[in-house]
Amino acid sequence: MRRLKLLVVMTAALLLTSCATILTGSQSTVKFNSEPDNVTVAVEGQSCSTPCALSLKKGSEYLVRFTKNGHRTQTIVLSKGFNVVALLNMFGLIGWVVDFATGALWNVQPETVFVTLPRASASALPTYDAVALFDITGMSKSEVDYIAEHGQMR
Repeated sequence: MRRLKLLVVMTAALLLTSCATILTGSQSTVKFNSEPDNVTVAVEGQSCSTPCALSLKKGSEYLVRFTKNGHRTQTIVLSKGFNVVALLNMFGLIGWVVDFATGALWNVQPETVFVTLPRASASALPTYDAVALFDITGMSKSEVDYIAEHGQMR
């Protein structure tokens, strides 16, 4: 009877090794939505247009950039949070090591993101005015006044 209990415990320990990796994988799918639609989402060299979803490797934090012409750009951080499925490893060191190495010990959070991009104000939109720099050292006051008034030298 004692051997049977030991066999059951050993079998359970082996079966529950690297549970988070086996049960949840090493990638998280994060869904993105926005107001307005068709906002470009950029994360670690991947991109999509909302509404969309991207698959991200677990175990990392990500900087997500949302852009659309005529709207303010927004940036958010996706963080990593503990994957409670990893607790099934119990006291199996191998399971913890495997889950840590694959990143499955963590989840990407949040798994669903909604952003609202406000319209850019006229002052926030890029302007394309040329800027001229003048060295006024040694110039007379009348020459400096002329440059200030006309934006060019005589």
